[in-house]
Amino acid sequence: MNILYIVIAYLVCINLITFFVFYADKERAILDRYRVPEFNLLTLSFIGGLIGSFFAIYALKHKNRKVSFLLKFYVIVFIELIIAIELYRIFF
Repeated sequence: MNILYIVIAYLVCINLITFFVFYADKERAILDRYRVPEFNLLTLSFIGGLIGSFFAIYALKHKNRKVSFLLKFYVIVFIELIIAIELYRIFF
């Protein structure tokens, strides 16, 4: 099996998981129940769930007004952008 297919499958899965964890956290916030820690949400974003978390933040309007969270989130976006550029330079 080609490594590209494995990477794509991983990214699809981690982004779906990330989106649904954000969704679960929003539902728990509405019901005033135990929340998913921000560290877990940011970790999921960092390990590949950036698109899922970005979509959840803006489509679900979850964590979109919490400045401290958004600052950390955009630091992760910046770090992953740098990593993607460097990987592109190495392999292409």
